[in-house]
Amino acid sequence: MRSLSILVIDDDEDVREVLAELLILEGHLVSTAVDGPQGVSRAISQAPEIVLIDQSLPGFGGDEVARRIRARLGHAVRLIALSGSDEPVSHFFDASLAKPATSAEILAALEARPQRQSA
Repeated sequence: MRSLSILVIDDDEDVREVLAELLILEGHLVSTAVDGPQGVSRAISQAPEIVLIDQSLPGFGGDEVARRIRARLGHAVRLIALSGSDEPVSHFFDASLAKPATSAEILAALEARPQRQSA
């Protein structure tokens, strides 16, 4: 797999650091954010190829983060939800992973072709 630019938005420091380290070890360029507002700001300024977004973020939740990123960057960015439950995610996301996701599941989600959903 080629190197991707990836933003990880998660308020759980352990989750954020483990995800970032896994992705860096796989050769990707990774940045992180700790809450919704910071995540949106970094996504807009950095325009990563993929954003992994925790669904329950302080500031505003994952769906709102995804909506704001999608409004600014369109479908040039792939948005992957990280959810602690089996609840469906909004149509702003291209894919979702249930926490805790395995390394194999995370890497497979990065390689998968996005399934575009209608709004």
